[in-house]
Amino acid sequence: MNVPQGLVSRADIARLTGVKRPAVTNWERRHEDFPRPYRLGGEELFPVESVLAWLGQRRIPRNALLPGEPPGTTFGQRFLGNLADQPPAAPAEPSPAPGPLPEVEEEVWHRLHLLRGTQEVARYRNLVLSLVFVRARHPDAWRAIAERDVRKPIPLVLDSLQAMAPGPMRIAAFLDVETDVPGELLTVVDLAVGTLGGAEAFRFLLDRFAAREGRRGGEFYTPRSVARTLVDALAPEPPAQIYDPCCGSGEILLTAVLRAREMGTDQGFVVHGDALNSEALALAQMNLTLHGAEARLDQQSTDVLGSFRPSAQRYPYVITNPPFSMRDWSREDPAQSPHWRFGPPPRHNADFAWLQYALGRLAPGGRAAVLMPPGAAFREGRESVIRRRLVENACVEALIALPPMLFYSTGIGATIWLLRPSEQSGRGVLFVDATELGRLSQRTQRELTEEDHAAIRDVLADWRAGVTPAHGSLPTAVMTAEELSAHDYNLNPGKYAVGAPTAVRGGGPDAVARLRRELRRLHERAVKADVAVEQVMGGLTWPSI
Repeated sequence: MNVPQGLVSRADIARLTGVKRPAVTNWERRHEDFPRPYRLGGEELFPVESVLAWLGQRRIPRNALLPGEPPGTTFGQRFLGNLADQPPAAPAEPSPAPGPLPEVEEEVWHRLHLLRGTQEVARYRNLVLSLVFVRARHPDAWRAIAERDVRKPIPLVLDSLQAMAPGPMRIAAFLDVETDVPGELLTVVDLAVGTLGGAEAFRFLLDRFAAREGRRGGEFYTPRSVARTLVDALAPEPPAQIYDPCCGSGEILLTAVLRAREMGTDQGFVVHGDALNSEALALAQMNLTLHGAEARLDQQSTDVLGSFRPSAQRYPYVITNPPFSMRDWSREDPAQSPHWRFGPPPRHNADFAWLQYALGRLAPGGRAAVLMPPGAAFREGRESVIRRRLVENACVEALIALPPMLFYSTGIGATIWLLRPSEQSGRGVLFVDATELGRLSQRTQRELTEEDHAAIRDVLADWRAGVTPAHGSLPTAVMTAEELSAHDYNLNPGKYAVGAPTAVRGGGPDAVARLRRELRRLHERAVKADVAVEQVMGGLTWPSI
């Protein structure tokens, strides 16, 4: 049965159950398990799901049955039937409507913040998200947790959960804490799932915790706007097998699934992912399971980068946001390994190890979308050699420079690398400068609009259809391998991509050309400064929040 979501008042409950208003108040006073109200918009409201579950356990007295109601009918059945025909009337003051409710989200987050106290953010996040998962997916285990002696730790009631969620699920590891869990935390989780639904509550809280953790949050979470851009750039076509070798909390894979559902093309859509640690694996499993995605997830270490197996499964689509500029990723000097087809990456930076790993997992005719820091496009040394070989072998389809402030973990921008197997012929490399797109959603956070997503999507669709893009609002350029060789294989989109000519006061074509050259020079200086700052910040240690 699909349980409706949303909120109802006491008057709504009375009307939908066919009782007098005082009867609802008596239920509250006489039954300790009656759902608790939440004050929103100046009114006390109840989660529909919680009310329906409570009423479903109470049969209507025979003398109170209505015509057509057989003996044994519950108040929950009457409530649900009337709810379909008589949705709750709007109260005098604005109140949340069914579906994602901004007021409820802010209420939930505020109360969770107060309940955290001094507990470390990541530990608290894992506990809260695990409770959300149990509340949404395992009602028997949730009932055991909710009815336990609140003075006892949660591990004492986890046996039933282990039996109901066997296999690789590591939820118990998150719930196996020695500290007491206050009953109010369970109440807040119940509110979140009862009003938002399990999937949306989990995704909302995952995003909020990532923002709260800052740099630490960026290790496992890709913001929705970035994940959407990656999926749009990859443009997977069903039936699709998509692989993320560093899937974090699964947000990119989930975005691919949700995008396919929006387009009605999710049949035969299967996502595969590897997490870099058990914590990320559990988050990804919960996230994708709650959304009903067909996902096949596992765990691998970064050792796989330096010991790639040619027999590893290959996929038509690879998509990932690996840790930027990861140090000490290889136990041995990569230069001593023979398996680097395009050249050994530097030991102090794994960016080009990830790029080559993504290429190595591509099936013939496949496509990869990999997020990289800006400096990967122009750094010198071993990386310059790898870039040259990638371009010469027609492995680089396009680079898209994204605007700054999209991430919680860093203020610098990022670049999407679109790659393809080298056996495919190329028409050159498409460069897209999208650094001016987006708008501030918070003081220090930028996100792309629907129009921005459409602009990037249209440019790539034109390019793949054989049409050279010419979108004035989105600077683009196409460079051949020969032309790039003259620039030492610098692949910075801002160096080449230009938009439509701009009128310049007091000048003609020469003035426009000078302005463009100056803008390119300033852009390169800004990118290099961002990279330098990121390297310094990456070497710092941060206290626990």
